[in-house]
Amino acid sequence: MGKISNTAQYPTITPASGDYMVATDVSDSNNTKTITVGSMATPMLGSLPSATPAIDDKLIGLDTSDSDNAKKFVVSDVLKTPASATAAIDDKLIGLDTSDSDTPKRLTVSDVLKTPTSATAAIDDKLIGLDTSDSDTPKRLTVSDVLKSPVSATAAIDDKLIGLDTNDSDTPKQLTVSDVLKTPPLVTADFASDHFLLLDASDSDNPKKALITDITSLGGYVEELFSKNGADQTLAGTATKTPIAFGAATVGTNVSISGTGTVTFNTVGDYFVQAHFSVGNVGGTASVLFMDYEINGSVSNISPTVQVLPASVVVRNNAISFPIKVTLASTTLKFAFGVKTGGNAGMIATATTIVGMTDVPSASISVYKKQ
Repeated sequence: MGKISNTAQYPTITPASGDYMVATDVSDSNNTKTITVGSMATPMLGSLPSATPAIDDKLIGLDTSDSDNAKKFVVSDVLKTPASATAAIDDKLIGLDTSDSDTPKRLTVSDVLKTPTSATAAIDDKLIGLDTSDSDTPKRLTVSDVLKSPVSATAAIDDKLIGLDTNDSDTPKQLTVSDVLKTPPLVTADFASDHFLLLDASDSDNPKKALITDITSLGGYVEELFSKNGADQTLAGTATKTPIAFGAATVGTNVSISGTGTVTFNTVGDYFVQAHFSVGNVGGTASVLFMDYEINGSVSNISPTVQVLPASVVVRNNAISFPIKVTLASTTLKFAFGVKTGGNAGMIATATTIVGMTDVPSASISVYKKQ
């Protein structure tokens, strides 16, 4: 019998499952017998003990870069070897099926994404994100961190905001800044109860929801005072300076008014004043009426309003509007009028009996404060 190394007598072949090998049968007095290559798999692999794999354990694999020669591989190398790819919704993942003794099975990306049960997100819940500062390594992130992480930016009119649509189960949707700030204010059924997600500066920038109407009210002026006088205020040519009254006294946080018409700005800030006067002459003689206003006792440097009124009942609407920057609390503002000559003239109240129309007061005033 030739030596096994004599390849001329024993040529090298690629083994097949049905090929024969020589073996000694220990169960039959060590008699020599033949066995097939395929029959060796079960007794050899089945006799291996079970073990829980560790990341540095070794596996036996066929090295395709070396003619499929069998080599040892480390578990950690096997797991990180696959090439990168952009995931498609029908791609397959390997997962452990907990309902089948953690048996590895294939899962599609779409199944994995839609499998989790619904839950109401809490601010300290965890999300899985890819850390771009660490080679896109998956890491846990809290909801609060994700919501407050974006860098600051100056809002532009066409920027997008995320709002919760109350008409669609608080589903997050995009809104443009211009839509939110549209005039008239967004107080329709669609937006009056809708919310924005915002970062609360008074609470470590924790994300919270706030009404859209609360936010839009911060963008302009808010009325702090309205007052009107329904009685006539007239003088009969006495050439006497007389305060114009706007009704009963009212005390407010930012603006107050006395019964004689003196407005007091209780806090500093930017204000806007709108005053309306029903100027008239109810006497039988022509009159010349002057109106002016003063701040902290000093007459404004704007020319006074002058109305030349003929005899008998003549009423004209007169409006005065202007901004005022209050830099000192308790700043005062008051209007005054005087009749130089003639009949009984001044601020005249006008009544109406027309259904759906309101009476016209002799004088009214609104004061707005910028928020």
